[in-house]
Amino acid sequence: MMTIGMFSNFYKWSRLSMEPTAIADSGNVSPIDGGLRNAWQWLAMVTMTLDHVGYLYTQYDFLRYAGRLAMPLYAMLFVMTIRTGRVNHWRVLIIATIAQIPYSCLFNFDSFEKLDLNIIFGFYIFYWLTVTIEKRQWIGLCIVAAAMCIPVSYGWYLYSSMAAFYWLAHNPRNQRSVFALLTIVYTWVAAVHPRQLLAMGVPFIQGIRLPRPNKYLYRYFYPGHLLILLIINICIMGYVVTPFGEFPEWNPADDQGDYYEYYDDTAEPDETCEPIL
Repeated sequence: MMTIGMFSNFYKWSRLSMEPTAIADSGNVSPIDGGLRNAWQWLAMVTMTLDHVGYLYTQYDFLRYAGRLAMPLYAMLFVMTIRTGRVNHWRVLIIATIAQIPYSCLFNFDSFEKLDLNIIFGFYIFYWLTVTIEKRQWIGLCIVAAAMCIPVSYGWYLYSSMAAFYWLAHNPRNQRSVFALLTIVYTWVAAVHPRQLLAMGVPFIQGIRLPRPNKYLYRYFYPGHLLILLIINICIMGYVVTPFGEFPEWNPADDQGDYYEYYDDTAEPDETCEPIL
């Protein structure tokens, strides 16, 4: 009976999630200019790609300075979509699931202990947080709270930033101040590279207008670019690392030195650790 009740509640949340939330209809939030939203979408795609290239190939590490803008850009854009009440949560879940395979292989999560979920899963979980709070589904809120304990890219910083973007949208000054404070605390507590502080400037990007990107390009860019980077990486390295092991198994004797052209195992470890999208 308990199982039937849980599935019944999930069905109700799915039905309710297709309706606009109360905040979306409140009229207290100024609409974002379409040209600015388009610019944010282009910037999000470009900076995320630069971030991942800089992560995979350390000789291009400087690209990660621009990459620090990607997470807050995507987070703000997804919050805007939530506020319209037109989130297709099944599509979000499918995209997150498809993206998890190249995400895990690319970023060397070579064991299940190191594995975390990609950022789209974080968006999906946050979406259900807003639904359960707005609809006062307290059992669902407990389930969502438990899901937020699952390791996901950026962790608490992602959820708290999206909460600031969502619930403080009616007060841009407070929104920017809270996000700046969260970024400072995250940079200090997580001991990430100080360039993470560049993310504080994202809410101030206002004065640019660009044409709208193709909706399919933007919608599926995350899993698509990860897959392309994975294929490129396999062509360079000759193998791929997964939680199940290396495929094909790598033998240093057969390498001819290509591995060491890109990675130096004798180098001093980086004292800072930055998350990736």
